[in-house]
Amino acid sequence: MNVTKFESSLATVVGVKSSENLINKAQLYQNFLKLPRQNIWLEVSDYCGCIPQEAHDFFHNIWSKQFCDSYKPFKEEIQNYISLARNVIEPKLLAKHVVAQFQQAHSELNFHKLSLNQFVHHQINRKEKGSVKENQTPDVSVNDIKTLLRKLMQ
Repeated sequence: MNVTKFESSLATVVGVKSSENLINKAQLYQNFLKLPRQNIWLEVSDYCGCIPQEAHDFFHNIWSKQFCDSYKPFKEEIQNYISLARNVIEPKLLAKHVVAQFQQAHSELNFHKLSLNQFVHHQINRKEKGSVKENQTPDVSVNDIKTLLRKLMQ
């Protein structure tokens, strides 16, 4: 999808719906977040010349990332959350809990939800050479578990 055409289409729709002159991309993004989303992708796609799902996916998977903070400087911290929670949290809920704890610890930042979730799931599911095998307990101290449980109970 052409980025310029997408931005222009989004600006047109958001500008009409918000009745504001949009000066820059950041203002466009902020105004978009305040609007009801019903039929917005249908309208954007009409201006863009694409299908609504394509406009939706482009916005959420690509365009909106520029306004989010990167989780990458925190990779080690996220991996620590996973290591500590892995033995205490049910596997189905592990990613959700890790993401929630990480976002709570950094509530002043705005992470791209899809990217963060994908990274956490990837870290949980990856098979590393020398990693802990199934049914083998990693070296985690009782204090580590107590600390994690306190954080989860907050």
